[in-house]
Amino acid sequence: MSRRPRHPLHHAPKTRPALAGPSVYLSHILFTQAPGQDAHALRLQAEQVLLALTGAPAGPGQFEQLARQWSACPSAQQGGELGWVGPQDCAPELANELFDMREPAWGMGVHPRLVHTDQGVHIVRVLRRRRADRSAPLTNLPLSL
Repeated sequence: MSRRPRHPLHHAPKTRPALAGPSVYLSHILFTQAPGQDAHALRLQAEQVLLALTGAPAGPGQFEQLARQWSACPSAQQGGELGWVGPQDCAPELANELFDMREPAWGMGVHPRLVHTDQGVHIVRVLRRRRADRSAPLTNLPLSL
């Protein structure tokens, strides 16, 4: 079975026109495995960063600082900010976590677990969420959590 190629998440344009379907205003920290790097050590590092973001109240700008320090994505220069992203912009694993909403208690802020894709391991933070209905109001959080 052939899947249609998706754009890598880190290439999602921040200035995209309004998406027709559901979308999220997203930041992320991407951990990628370098040749010869231990996958277990990479996951442990990602878990430590996630714990720093979720274990205690995060200070202003902490996510952005950690993204600049750890993320392998070009968006690290902008504190991990990707802008508006729809399900079609994401790897299937990430789209499932962001848009299927199997856990209604989660939907905004830092996602409570790592998301594994073929690009690597992601820590994701949703800043705003837009439903498929364009007339629906946006849900907002401050940009610094």
